[in-house]
Amino acid sequence: MSALPVQAPDVVARRVELAMQMHDLGAWIFPLAPGSKLPLLAKRHGGHGFLDAKPDRDMTRTFLSNPSQPNYGVVFPEGSDVIILDLDGGGDDPRPTWQADWQRLYNRLGPPGLTYIVRTPSGGRHAYYHWRTDLYGAWPPGDEMLGWTVRKPWTGYAVGPGSVVKGLTYEPVGLPTIADLPESWARAALAEKPGRDTQPTGREFITIKGPAQVQKGGRHRYLRDRARYLVGIGLTGEALYAAIADLNRQLPEPKTEEEIRRAIGEVESKFEPDELDPETGQVLAATARGPLAASNRGLPRVLDLPFYPAVTVAAMTQEQVDWAWTDYLAYGTIVEIVGPPKAGKTTLVLNLLRAYVERRPFLDRATAGGPVVVLTEQGPTSLRAVIARAGLAEREDVEFLLYRDARGREWRDIVETSIQRCRAIGARFLVVDTLPVFAGLSGETENNAGDALTAMEPLLGAAGEGLAVLVNRHRRKGGAPDIADEGRGSGAFSGTVDVILALRRKEGGGRPTVRVLAAASRFDETPEELFVELEDNHYVVLGDDAAVETAEAREAVLSLLAAAVQVDGGKQEWTVADLVEITGKARGTLQRVLNDLLRTEDLVRVGESRGNRAARYALPDPGSVSHQTPAPYGGAASGGLDGSQ
Repeated sequence: MSALPVQAPDVVARRVELAMQMHDLGAWIFPLAPGSKLPLLAKRHGGHGFLDAKPDRDMTRTFLSNPSQPNYGVVFPEGSDVIILDLDGGGDDPRPTWQADWQRLYNRLGPPGLTYIVRTPSGGRHAYYHWRTDLYGAWPPGDEMLGWTVRKPWTGYAVGPGSVVKGLTYEPVGLPTIADLPESWARAALAEKPGRDTQPTGREFITIKGPAQVQKGGRHRYLRDRARYLVGIGLTGEALYAAIADLNRQLPEPKTEEEIRRAIGEVESKFEPDELDPETGQVLAATARGPLAASNRGLPRVLDLPFYPAVTVAAMTQEQVDWAWTDYLAYGTIVEIVGPPKAGKTTLVLNLLRAYVERRPFLDRATAGGPVVVLTEQGPTSLRAVIARAGLAEREDVEFLLYRDARGREWRDIVETSIQRCRAIGARFLVVDTLPVFAGLSGETENNAGDALTAMEPLLGAAGEGLAVLVNRHRRKGGAPDIADEGRGSGAFSGTVDVILALRRKEGGGRPTVRVLAAASRFDETPEELFVELEDNHYVVLGDDAAVETAEAREAVLSLLAAAVQVDGGKQEWTVADLVEITGKARGTLQRVLNDLLRTEDLVRVGESRGNRAARYALPDPGSVSHQTPAPYGGAASGGLDGSQ
């Protein structure tokens, strides 16, 4: 005989915990064979498939705690509104294009909404949603919806999270709650043609002989044979007794507890567990499996959940936003910053971190201050150079987790570990640079909406803990007209954040160090655009587009005239047309600059515009005005690392 597959106690405990969560979500549960997706008890042995599921938490805990480690199936009872979309097409041969199909639906119908999602061993997903019958009416007929198999209440089951098949786990990767299927998706499903006919509900389609048909003289043999079968697949102890007692209750004349235990004892004294297939966990030479028979199905439980009036919700948070970095990053929110490689995103973030830990303004906006935890893709060598330039090399209140140390770990475990570290050092600021690297997304997975939502879910949990979360992503090649689509990969990343920041190079010429910090935000305070410049490894504020254009034009005019003096040794005069051609600036902008320079006596006008003759402009005669070329863009640096204003 081969040994039964043994799983670590924490794996079994987690499976029990996840099953209890499924009960909390309204699901009924029944056991599947160890290592299998098939029911534990075959119909020929008295099982009834998913119809044997029940809401009995104690029974669930009992059979899942058994040494044979059975899996479990999930079904929602009649009257429930929960549907399960099987996104890998079902079976052992998943549809290879399901992710692309899901992406196309996302592009056509909008975000599907974050919900309870289970990743299957085949790489697919089980997505749980509420179908709002009060809004959309009855769900469409058939067992397909939006191109995938759908499990409706009491018409089919899904393998429960925590179950193990072929050594791989059904892993929950979404939110711990079930969301409503968005209206656009529901309307699209209603507009479809009906899929395959749905299997009828209830027991009328079951034709096998069940406990109710067992005659009085055959009861002991019936229970003993079922016990033999269950012992063969590894069920023992109280789990075995609970299964046989459950079948016994369905007999026309049930046996006593003593008689049940005698039937079980005869089996346990004569038989050992059957040999199991090492890949599937099924008994070799066995056929179908079936669940524990269930009875006494009750109504769905009413949960003790809080419902809040709007006035109460408004009172839950401060009226004033709790800013980590005023106007841009609030505690309890996620901010995404995107931009092309080597454009200065990391420098911008590290500049912000230094200002934050030193409780100084950054880009003319206040920071709250405190420790910071940073997840970085960079190695120690390149990171050391960057933090040295940012003035962070001597700081003990900025902690880094290097990707090399987290490689191969589950993303949600990395985030949870980071949250715990924040708590340990009193940090309320978490930075991820970059998200796709740490979440293990590349190629098609980065473009897939489902994988993007899965990657964002742990960060939503971090924000829910009150952390300010800053996520760094690269810009897509060629850019995008809409800031929401500017980040590389799926738009679902940006759809879940509170503020999107795009660091762009300034268009239309000008200094190569000038950047535009564009924003799309849920907060009215966030400016749509802010022009900044990288000077000596720190950023300074330049203002809005008009201010930058005016400052550039002013500097260009003065530099041009001063250069002419140095070359020719005399005064050089220029018309407005000359300046437009040489500087490339707009005529209106140059005219405003010239008028301002005339008022401040930094410039003189030679002649008047008459007929075909145009007025000319030049520097004043030496000694008449103490002229100095102004600082770039007309002012001193603000928000720099040295704190100068």
